[in-house]
Amino acid sequence: MDARTLLHDALVIDGHNDTIVAHIRRGNLSVVRGGAGPTGDHAGTIAFTRGYEDPRGAAAEIQIDAPLMRQVGIDVGLFAIDVTLARHNHLAYALDGLGYLLRDIAESGGGLAIVRSVADLEAARAAGTPGAILAIENADVTEKSLYVLGRSTRWACVPSG
Repeated sequence: MDARTLLHDALVIDGHNDTIVAHIRRGNLSVVRGGAGPTGDHAGTIAFTRGYEDPRGAAAEIQIDAPLMRQVGIDVGLFAIDVTLARHNHLAYALDGLGYLLRDIAESGGGLAIVRSVADLEAARAAGTPGAILAIENADVTEKSLYVLGRSTRWACVPSG
């Protein structure tokens, strides 16, 4: 079996990336359209809290995006939003990043599938669309209230049953 066949037959997962925050901080670049941007007039919590950065050199290419996932054969990535530096705005920071990605997908006409279940992953693979598992890094996102984890946040949780 050659490497291309193995790669095609295997489920390839990017176990963690910080793409969403990095793309916002680099001028609202599109995750779906390969760093094209900006994607609208985004100036939300992440940009306000962390500011924009001007990527230089190798730092400009440190994150993944949907076209690169397709190019190298990554089926799904775990797209994390690290709220550690959110400065007492953890929940708003997380919602800002997730909303940004969902808006990018909608404005780009797809190109990245949100994966909430095995069925979602299988459908994305069959369609040749890279998948994104959404994750929050750091439990401070709850703002000390477990009520924020209710059914209204179903987009961030794998559905039960």
